[in-house]
Amino acid sequence: MNCIDGHGEMLVRHVFDVQIDHCHDCGGTWLDPGEIARSLHAPPAYEEGVDKRIVMGVADMGRSCPRCVAPLMRAHLDGLPMHRCRQCRGTWLDSDSMERTMAFSSPGNTS
Repeated sequence: MNCIDGHGEMLVRHVFDVQIDHCHDCGGTWLDPGEIARSLHAPPAYEEGVDKRIVMGVADMGRSCPRCVAPLMRAHLDGLPMHRCRQCRGTWLDSDSMERTMAFSSPGNTS
Protein backbone atom coordinates (compact mmCIF):
# COMPACT_ATOMS: atom_id res chain seq x y z
CA MET A 1 0.00 0.00 0.00
CA ASN A 2 1.30 3.47 -0.87
CA CYS A 3 1.40 6.57 1.34
CA ILE A 4 -1.42 9.03 0.62
CA ASP A 5 1.14 11.84 0.48
CA GLY A 6 3.11 10.20 -2.33
CA HIS A 7 6.04 8.82 -0.34
CA GLY A 8 5.79 5.36 -1.86
CA GLU A 9 5.27 1.97 -0.28
CA MET A 10 4.38 1.93 3.41
CA LEU A 11 5.82 -0.52 5.92
CA VAL A 12 3.78 -3.00 7.93
CA ARG A 13 4.12 -2.22 11.62
CA HIS A 14 2.70 -3.90 14.71
CA VAL A 15 1.18 -1.65 17.36
CA PHE A 16 0.16 -3.78 20.30
CA ASP A 17 -1.63 -6.65 18.52
CA VAL A 18 -2.69 -4.62 15.47
CA GLN A 19 -0.94 -4.78 12.10
CA ILE A 20 -0.99 -1.31 10.55
CA ASP A 21 0.53 0.39 7.51
CA HIS A 22 3.05 3.11 8.32
CA CYS A 23 4.96 5.60 6.15
CA HIS A 24 8.57 5.83 7.25
CA ASP A 25 9.04 9.18 5.48
CA CYS A 26 6.12 11.23 6.84
CA GLY A 27 5.13 9.14 9.87
CA GLY A 28 1.52 8.77 8.68
CA THR A 29 -0.46 5.64 9.46
CA TRP A 30 -3.32 3.86 7.71
CA LEU A 31 -5.81 1.99 9.89
CA ASP A 32 -8.33 -0.40 8.37
CA PRO A 33 -11.87 -0.53 9.85
CA GLY A 34 -11.77 -1.73 13.46
CA GLU A 35 -8.07 -1.04 13.99
CA ILE A 36 -8.69 2.24 15.84
CA ALA A 37 -10.51 0.45 18.64
CA ARG A 38 -8.06 -2.46 18.72
CA SER A 39 -5.05 -0.10 18.83
CA LEU A 40 -6.63 1.60 21.86
CA HIS A 41 -7.27 -1.76 23.58
CA ALA A 42 -10.94 -0.81 23.69
CA PRO A 43 -13.71 -3.35 24.27
CA PRO A 44 -15.73 -4.55 21.23
CA ALA A 45 -18.61 -2.22 22.15
CA TYR A 46 -16.28 0.76 21.60
CA GLU A 47 -15.71 -0.26 18.00
CA GLU A 48 -19.45 -0.22 17.35
CA GLY A 49 -19.60 3.42 18.46
CA VAL A 50 -16.49 4.68 16.65
CA ASP A 51 -18.29 5.30 13.36
CA LYS A 52 -21.05 7.23 15.13
CA ARG A 53 -18.55 9.39 17.03
CA ILE A 54 -16.40 10.35 14.04
CA VAL A 55 -17.39 13.80 12.84
CA MET A 56 -16.92 14.06 9.09
CA GLY A 57 -15.88 17.28 7.39
CA VAL A 58 -15.17 18.19 3.81
CA ALA A 59 -13.24 16.25 1.21
CA ASP A 60 -9.49 16.79 1.29
CA MET A 61 -8.78 17.35 -2.37
CA GLY A 62 -5.59 15.63 -3.41
CA ARG A 63 -5.74 12.85 -0.83
CA SER A 64 -7.23 9.52 -1.89
CA CYS A 65 -7.86 6.32 -0.01
CA PRO A 66 -4.95 3.90 -0.48
CA ARG A 67 -7.39 0.94 -0.42
CA CYS A 68 -10.24 2.01 -2.73
CA VAL A 69 -9.02 5.36 -4.20
CA ALA A 70 -12.13 7.26 -3.00
CA PRO A 71 -11.52 10.85 -1.81
CA LEU A 72 -10.54 11.07 1.84
CA MET A 73 -12.63 13.29 4.10
CA ARG A 74 -11.29 15.49 6.88
CA ALA A 75 -12.68 14.19 10.17
CA HIS A 76 -12.05 13.96 13.89
CA LEU A 77 -12.78 11.56 16.71
CA ASP A 78 -12.98 13.11 20.17
CA GLY A 79 -10.79 16.00 18.98
CA LEU A 80 -8.23 13.78 17.22
CA PRO A 81 -7.80 14.98 13.62
CA MET A 82 -7.81 12.34 10.90
CA HIS A 83 -8.78 11.61 7.32
CA ARG A 84 -11.50 9.05 6.74
CA CYS A 85 -12.73 7.12 3.71
CA ARG A 86 -16.52 7.06 3.49
CA GLN A 87 -16.43 4.10 1.15
CA CYS A 88 -14.22 1.54 2.96
CA ARG A 89 -14.16 3.31 6.38
CA GLY A 90 -10.36 3.25 6.58
CA THR A 91 -8.58 6.01 8.51
CA TRP A 92 -5.40 8.00 7.88
CA LEU A 93 -3.63 9.52 10.88
CA ASP A 94 -0.84 12.03 10.33
CA SER A 95 2.23 11.38 12.49
CA ASP A 96 1.21 13.73 15.32
CA SER A 97 -2.30 12.22 15.48
CA MET A 98 -0.89 8.68 15.70
CA GLU A 99 1.51 9.74 18.46
CA ARG A 100 -1.41 11.23 20.42
CA THR A 101 -3.40 8.02 19.93
CA MET A 102 -0.55 5.86 21.21
CA ALA A 103 0.10 8.17 24.18
CA PHE A 104 -3.58 7.96 25.11
CA SER A 105 -3.52 4.18 24.96
CA SER A 106 -0.23 3.69 26.83
CA PRO A 107 -0.38 1.63 30.02
CA GLY A 108 -0.45 3.86 33.08
CA ASN A 109 -1.93 6.86 31.26
CA THR A 110 -4.50 8.40 33.55
CA SER A 111 -5.72 11.19 31.28
